[in-house]
Amino acid sequence: MRYIKIYLFIFIFFIPKDVNSSEIQETIFASWNKSDVNLFYSLPDVINEETKVLFIIHGGSRNAYDYLKIWIELSKNKNIILVAPEFTRNNHNDYALLNMSDHYANPNKNNEEYLDMSISSFFNFFKSKYGLKVNDYKIYGHSGGAQFLHRYILFSNDSRISSSVIANSGYYTFLNWDDYPYGIKDIDYLNSKKIENFLSEKVTMLIGEKDRGFTRSSHTSANEKGIIAQGSNRFQRANNYFNHLVLISEKFEIPFRWKFYVVENVGHENKKMSSRAAEILLNDVSDIET
Repeated sequence: MRYIKIYLFIFIFFIPKDVNSSEIQETIFASWNKSDVNLFYSLPDVINEETKVLFIIHGGSRNAYDYLKIWIELSKNKNIILVAPEFTRNNHNDYALLNMSDHYANPNKNNEEYLDMSISSFFNFFKSKYGLKVNDYKIYGHSGGAQFLHRYILFSNDSRISSSVIANSGYYTFLNWDDYPYGIKDIDYLNSKKIENFLSEKVTMLIGEKDRGFTRSSHTSANEKGIIAQGSNRFQRANNYFNHLVLISEKFEIPFRWKFYVVENVGHENKKMSSRAAEILLNDVSDIET
């Protein structure tokens, strides 16, 4: 019996500490004419004039809570509010496409469902709720979240993104005449000014060196042709997309501020990609004095 107690003590005392669930709060955002979105978030110990905001966009597994837990660990003692929206399948099945179409290139004619100003609305909510002085925010998206994010930057009128990281996107919206979401054909409100702003944003693209497996679409073969035309795997598509944007910016003499990095020895792994993204997004966030 004494040995059992000793083993129990060792197990309990030395078990790895997880993020305390009390660090994570949740609210349902319903202050718009779209379906509700769950917002998981974490607050710093003190909110002041230097407090910043970072949005974290989940992938196709829609595990916003798990994404937030990773970033809580990465931002320990940082003066930043972390927000992870959860776009559920029932409410926002095509969130990665901003609800502008489905993955088969069938357009959504109800533009009131579009998510092209969604993050701006969430940011306004937190600014008001906590009296924040900051006027811009940071944002990270992985996999399906990276799909969401690069399209959000392209189509949104939101000018308050200070820095962003897109990591391991499944595929991209090219600036060509393919049907959306593969290209920008028949999107009337996407004008030259928006494209110029898109290319001039401070965006960092990350791709895992080992994210090279053939990634058959989870949406069956109906949209596989559009995806494979961009490259046979995520690694190829990321390189092809970045090079495509470079060519567009050179052709039209648009300042190009995007950066591209390969993360060595990493595949399609959000935790490791988040660690690299944190080096970029948290480098100017102040520490909380303890």
